[in-house]
Amino acid sequence: MAQNIYDDPGFFHGYSQLRRSKEGLSGAPEWPAPGVLKYHRALGTLLNTLIHTGFNLRHVDEWGPTEAQLAAQPELAEERERPMMLLVSARRQTRTAP
Repeated sequence: MAQNIYDDPGFFHGYSQLRRSKEGLSGAPEWPAPGVLKYHRALGTLLNTLIHTGFNLRHVDEWGPTEAQLAAQPELAEERERPMMLLVSARRQTRTAP
């Protein structure tokens, strides 16, 4: 398995130099458009929010590279440890009148 970049002390040194690391939320990058801040959310927070707001989860999947994609692009091996995309299929429960 490929070494995870997060295990590299050099990575953490470089990360500590980022504006976001030095200034906190005021230094957070705007993404994907001006005025939109990028926040990390835990998986449990995302799924529990859907559940607690009346959604039934139908399917959850994390994208990962196929063996063929790994053979063509070995740098994608990291995505097996930390998938870049979460796909959630959910349907809101309909409320019936009393």
